[in-house]
Amino acid sequence: MTATPLEQRPDELQLTDIVAFFARHWKLIFGLPAAVGVVALAVGLFLLPPRYEATATILVVPPTFTSELRPPTLTVQGYQRVLESQTVIEETRQHLVKKGVLSPTDRLELGTGLRTRIFVSRRAESSVLAPVIEAVARAHVPEDASEIVNAWVQEFMQHASRLTGNTMDSSVKVVLLMDRNFLSGVEPRFTLLGR
Repeated sequence: MTATPLEQRPDELQLTDIVAFFARHWKLIFGLPAAVGVVALAVGLFLLPPRYEATATILVVPPTFTSELRPPTLTVQGYQRVLESQTVIEETRQHLVKKGVLSPTDRLELGTGLRTRIFVSRRAESSVLAPVIEAVARAHVPEDASEIVNAWVQEFMQHASRLTGNTMDSSVKVVLLMDRNFLSGVEPRFTLLGR
């Protein structure tokens, strides 16, 4: 028996056809993604303004003792709801308009310029985990982002203090503020806000 070559069907692709296609169209195959990448980079660097983010970390420490004379403190989710409440955000906006940080037409909105999140943090190696609320403000100028988050947390502290009958001082502490620039290599700046 002699081996006969397999018949080639006209609709079958051969490796040589694929190599020839890439050899003919290599400029289009590699040039188009490279051009799209260059345009996207140029838009990101030159047309979009940089966004800065300032973060305040609020540590919620459970009270060491309870008394029937003192009203119970809020839960971590309760503190987050106070921080995200429209009243606190609007009073923060009004305060910032008076200081000249925002114009009267500027709006502060949760989700776009403001956001919060809850997570758990270990206060020390020997201590228990403590819940933390992170308040984040974004702006085009780092000082504005810092001013916004400072004012927002101060309004939160006042409202939460009123809600808990001034028992909040021992259960909530603002740990630090941190400015971050996501588009350039600006060094982080830490500012201690208070208790």
